[in-house]
Amino acid sequence: MTIITWKITDMLRSAADGLVTRVGWEAVASDAGIEAPMRGAIDVNRGDAFTPFDQLTEEQVLAWVKASPKTANVEENLTKRLNELTAHVAATVNGLPWAAPAVQE
Repeated sequence: MTIITWKITDMLRSAADGLVTRVGWEAVASDAGIEAPMRGAIDVNRGDAFTPFDQLTEEQVLAWVKASPKTANVEENLTKRLNELTAHVAATVNGLPWAAPAVQE
């Protein structure tokens, strides 16, 4: 089962009023130990409601990121990338041709 985890990695804010102007984010799709990461940033404009910097929560800022047109297809793209990685791992086998497999007793 694919799990997509989002997190905020950084925020740029105005020194004058604390207004966040840019948000860095990371999203990682994972399944069975295989991960497909994606990183990016969005620009933020002042909205009607202003929350002081020290009162922001990660959930609130993640909502801004997920609502941005720049991140509209992130989860779809991550799932596609993870599926490609999973297919590649399933189609490959590691080992050495000169090493005999261990004998189990």
